[in-house]
Amino acid sequence: MTTDAIRFFGELWRDGLLHLTAIPIQGRLRGRCFEHGEVDEATAWAKRQNRDANIYYSVNTPAASLDAAKLEKADIAWIRGIWADLDPNKLIEVQEPTEQEPRSGRQRERERLDQIAERLTECDCPPTV
Repeated sequence: MTTDAIRFFGELWRDGLLHLTAIPIQGRLRGRCFEHGEVDEATAWAKRQNRDANIYYSVNTPAASLDAAKLEKADIAWIRGIWADLDPNKLIEVQEPTEQEPRSGRQRERERLDQIAERLTECDCPPTV
């Protein structure tokens, strides 16, 4: 786990609980909840798990300290943020600039994704529970 990842946790996790999940290539998912202020413990756990697993985090705050591998909607106390998994269009991303379109496909896709992200920050997103 890098210093940037630890810094990111500090920015995201300003209060409440943080739930981390380790998803190994083979085997069972492992989860753990950490109290606010347990940054060192959360970092150490994530580093240990990261030897054979990818680490994921819950954007939102768990209602209780649950060590379940995956949180359910009912396990969430409050919404910290909204997650959007935005991927570039691979067919456009690889396009080179042309006389008609001086921006590369990568530049155009970055702009498209930035516009979507901007629209998402402005929308009213009611709960789905």
